[in-house]
Amino acid sequence: MSRLLLRGKELLLVSLVATLATAPLVATYFQVVSLWGVVVNVVAIPLVLGLALPLGEAAVLAQALGLAPLAKGLLALGQVPLWLGFQAISGAARIPGSAVTMPIPTLLQVTVYYLLWALLLMRRRTTWTRAGAVAAAAVLAVALALPWLKGPQLLEVTCLDTAGGLAGVVVTPGDRRLVFTAPAPSWPGRQGGGPGPLPAYLHWRQFRRLDQVAALCLSQGNAPELLALARQFSLGGCWYGQRGPEGPAYWELWNLLGDQGRGPRSLERGRPPAVLGPVGLAFPSLGPDAGVALQLNYQGQEVLILPPLRPRQAETLAPPPARSLALLVLPAALAQGPALDLLLTRLQPGQLVVYGSTRQPLALGNRIRGCPWNLTREGAVSVYLGASGAVVQQWPR
Repeated sequence: MSRLLLRGKELLLVSLVATLATAPLVATYFQVVSLWGVVVNVVAIPLVLGLALPLGEAAVLAQALGLAPLAKGLLALGQVPLWLGFQAISGAARIPGSAVTMPIPTLLQVTVYYLLWALLLMRRRTTWTRAGAVAAAAVLAVALALPWLKGPQLLEVTCLDTAGGLAGVVVTPGDRRLVFTAPAPSWPGRQGGGPGPLPAYLHWRQFRRLDQVAALCLSQGNAPELLALARQFSLGGCWYGQRGPEGPAYWELWNLLGDQGRGPRSLERGRPPAVLGPVGLAFPSLGPDAGVALQLNYQGQEVLILPPLRPRQAETLAPPPARSLALLVLPAALAQGPALDLLLTRLQPGQLVVYGSTRQPLALGNRIRGCPWNLTREGAVSVYLGASGAVVQQWPR
């Protein structure tokens, strides 16, 4: 009995060490860390590696020797521990709080984490190793707490590099966050791909809470990305403008938010939030069948973000007036057409950010004079707005 208890203790320690050793890597690649993994591994690994895998290898050998009935029997027998292991894993996953969604740790955090364990597990401990362990623990604590303690002082608008859709995040002074998204125009029946760049970027920024999500257009094209946000982050509210082609991910998102009591609400028929911290919000209509835009107002400066538009929608575009437009975000397809001249004349923006891609290279230099511009296809663009003006930073790919 004592030997059995000792063996169980050894398995539990091995599982604990393996979980602690791989936790930063799991958070980096999957953004989820299991809290029950230590216990589940003690049950599942012996069943899968100790029983199911040897029986499967024996079945392969029996098949190679021409003993097909024996191979079938071994495979049937190996299904039992494999099924039991799967039941243990899936059962633990259904327990509330069995896993925690984690932001992607920085390189500094991962390095200090492993350094701390190396110092703690050294056999020969000296004053220097103890002091190093204390220093590493302090650095790790500060690195983990810094994103929570350090709030932005400027209004940040970041537009990510996408194939044709709109994706970005607004971070206000006071660290309130709004995600905006809209898919590229598509035809009914076309299925959307996987999640776009938003989830990975938000994890990289170590965000865990999103105060608002504004889908200027909601369809199967951006539903997988919004579904990933709903599963991996704490959402305050989800709003949508136009509704485009539907699909499996679209309805899965709708059902998930409805089950959480936060069903998507219409920007046009509902009462969307008018402020996000110190920043004013508006969702003006762009004209018949053109949907809505996102308009920000902070310290007398305005930002206008336009969703992707079809050519016929661009022809009837009715951009909202702006008193002092510091930033205009528009799709590349719109920047190629005559609507750009109308926008420049009417809005006179101080800065342009063009997102999406086109078949032909954009040549805006001759049409835009005295207005700096950036293309997201050359890397994500962040614009920081304050009382002193705008600062632009581009992150090259």
